[in-house]
Amino acid sequence: YVSTGHNDAEKLLDLTPSGMQMYSEILLCCLAMNSSGQWVAWIIEASFKPENLDSISSLMNEMSLDFMENERQTLNFEWSIDSTQTLLHLHERYEDSATALGHVKSFRSKYGERFLSLISPFRVVVYGHPSEPLSNELQPLRPVTLDCLGGFTR
Repeated sequence: YVSTGHNDAEKLLDLTPSGMQMYSEILLCCLAMNSSGQWVAWIIEASFKPENLDSISSLMNEMSLDFMENERQTLNFEWSIDSTQTLLHLHERYEDSATALGHVKSFRSKYGERFLSLISPFRVVVYGHPSEPLSNELQPLRPVTLDCLGGFTR
């Protein structure tokens, strides 16, 4: 569905046959992303002290090996830092909310205390299609939740 409810948006939409073909392809890509069980993702933004980088790297490696081996429906688990080594982004993507919920519970019991002793999360943005139980579980983090508008993934 392509909304034309806003005048500015209507000016940007290409409603020719080729333009409509493009919009159909975008819609199909979004539907294809959703057909695998309603994907969900988030980015955790956090600060940390540069002197903790070695401990953080060790924890990251341990968690990555664990989740890669034991969470087959975890699609992305990527850590990135800035050049000052004080800002961390953790990008996680799951096949569905059930997988994400299982991950959150596993993370909390195995790694939560250590993670929070090294890293101070200050923003969480959730994408995709989180279920109500997952949203409730994430609520203590006060996430911003964004709905899928369109696009594609490979």
